[in-house]
Amino acid sequence: MLAKCRAKTDNRGMTLIEVLLSMVILSIVIVTFLTMFIQSAKTNKHSGDIIDATYMAQTHMENIYQISTNNSYDKGLEKLVDEGKFTKKTTTTFTKRDKGFYISIELVSPKDQDYVGKVLVKVFNHPADTKPAAQMESRILWKEEK
Repeated sequence: MLAKCRAKTDNRGMTLIEVLLSMVILSIVIVTFLTMFIQSAKTNKHSGDIIDATYMAQTHMENIYQISTNNSYDKGLEKLVDEGKFTKKTTTTFTKRDKGFYISIELVSPKDQDYVGKVLVKVFNHPADTKPAAQMESRILWKEEK
């Protein structure tokens, strides 16, 4: 009888199975959280890339607006090449590499005498990409030709 009481009260520690089971459960929890953190880091990087590309598109759109306030459409095209360091791809399309991005600007000339032209700025991560990382489109009032 005394041996039975000692067996029930003798608690020297956990068995090997209990230790292994607790380690497995802890590993499952850690792997789950680690996967979540890795996915969050990827999402943050992707969001940062989109923000950077959008900033580049906005910057170039503002530069074109600034050119349009002081120049006619035709002189503005010349300024894009001279001051903006753009390469003229076609008569109305200009390209440039800027801070790791490939910038493409498409201009549609103003119709008749309204002096309002369309501007489309696309920002690509690589020149071979077909889908832009960011894109902005606007209508801009060009200065009247004299």
